[in-house]
Amino acid sequence: MDELNNYSPGNEIKILEDESIKREKQEEVLKKSEETYDEITAHSRRKQVLSLVLVGFNVIVLLVIALVEFVGKKDQKPMSFHSFFHSLGANWIYLLFALGMLFLCLLSSAAKISIMLKATTGKFYLLTSLKTAVLGKYYDNITPLGSGGQPFQMYNLSKKVPVGIATSVPIADFFTNQISFFILAIFVFATHSYVIESTAMRIWAYIGAGFYLLISVSVLLFSLAPKAMTKVGRVVMKLGTFFKFIKKPDQLKERLNKSIIDYSDSIKTVGRNPFVLILCLALSLIHYISFCSIPYFVLMSCGNSAGWLDIMCMGVFTYAAIAIVPTPGNSGAAEGAFYIIFNSLEGSFLFWGTLLWRFFGYYLVLLLGVCVILFDYIKNSKKPKRSLHLPAKHKE
Repeated sequence: MDELNNYSPGNEIKILEDESIKREKQEEVLKKSEETYDEITAHSRRKQVLSLVLVGFNVIVLLVIALVEFVGKKDQKPMSFHSFFHSLGANWIYLLFALGMLFLCLLSSAAKISIMLKATTGKFYLLTSLKTAVLGKYYDNITPLGSGGQPFQMYNLSKKVPVGIATSVPIADFFTNQISFFILAIFVFATHSYVIESTAMRIWAYIGAGFYLLISVSVLLFSLAPKAMTKVGRVVMKLGTFFKFIKKPDQLKERLNKSIIDYSDSIKTVGRNPFVLILCLALSLIHYISFCSIPYFVLMSCGNSAGWLDIMCMGVFTYAAIAIVPTPGNSGAAEGAFYIIFNSLEGSFLFWGTLLWRFFGYYLVLLLGVCVILFDYIKNSKKPKRSLHLPAKHKE
């Protein structure tokens, strides 16, 4: 009866207007993701030059590590090429476990996306979730600071689900990843700081974890108190403009307001179901634990004898230390950080272990992404193009 008493044509019109405005904002976010995707996938001379520069940078870092290992060390020479392959032949089972950790990482991400889609649409979309997870990781690895993953996920999901869900799920996925890695990092810092000998790398890891915390707390505050945090953002922008740190305050203000609304809506959507939120956080932890376990298995294949927990914790330190490196896939910095952090291990396998770790944790992801892209291109080459703003029928 209360609902009937409160009903009026004016209220209905207002609700429709609010829904229309929300829809326009969601379509604007999706359009921006499409533009970002087109920019990422465009074949330009600038992109080719950048790719060559990154490859060259990786080669230089590996050459420096090789020189340090094969020339600089006097007390313990690294294992030869022949010894390395002999070790792989004797310990090949660990390479399969390393591959399994990579697949577990991708599957946990896919499961999380699927669960969020189930909570918002009523369907799991298993294949779409797996494709979104693999290619999201792929575009994260080829763009600075992993900025390409979310736009592609929105682009891909918009083909199967409504626009609002396609734009909110990747944001919620990003948030749960950030907070889960921070929780894992704090546990490692509190219980296994002894595994790191380099004070500089330990400090960089703390800074990287702080970066994760800053993003997570900012998202939560913007979601819980968007008006208050908007005022805080304006004060920060004024200070930045005064000290010449911010050159285009009006554009930044507009982007900030949009981000606040997008993140707030996304977190509230997932937060309505505490069980789904906890499950997503748990899957994010599995994602990072499996990814940080890859070093253990590749080093075991080279002859390492250290325990899994210590090596996994060293992996967490490595990823935390390179979190703020802006190069695509943390190129160059990743190899250097891995070598410095794992240099405390006894053995002559570090150079080869660095190569194997980078192969399983980075280059194999790129290879999987390219395979999925080629398969998708061949599959859809004969299909007519369809507007992203008119979602397809919701079927797997």
